Amino acid sequence: MFRAALADGGLDQLRSVPIPPSKARRDRLYDDRMVRMLRAIRPAPPLDVRELVVQTESTVPAHERDDRPAPGDIEALYRTEGTLLDGCRPTVVVVDDTLTTGAHFRAAASVIVRARPGATVIGLFLVRRVPDSAGLDDIEAVDF
Repeated sequence: MFRAALADGGLDQLRSVPIPPSKARRDRLYDDRMVRMLRAIRPAPPLDVRELVVQTESTVPAHERDDRPAPGDIEALYRTEGTLLDGCRPTVVVVDDTLTTGAHFRAAASVIVRARPGATVIGLFLVRRVPDSAGLDDIEAVDF
């Protein structure tokens, strides 16, 4: 569906960045399925898919916690991979498998914009989940 929605060359204008998983790359439980999924959207010619934002420490996944981390707490664990910023397109699509509160997206977008001022960051979420404590009115657009 993503490929079809941007069939007129739109995919070539984007850099796709997956939300980092809860495990750091050095963790044996690190899971790169979001990267693999994004690359499968169009294997040839390959999309510009980069793990631009990485998590520096492994954590308990947000869906397994009783308390949801705030964007600032998540942002403190994120950093950008400097060499992947080279030739960064002005529009970055941050992709996650689930949108619950938007905290991971806001944290990733903040890190990207701090590293690349003027970048436009768009979120693409495959599933929307509304926790009992939040309603749709609690979700709002965020300008960076």
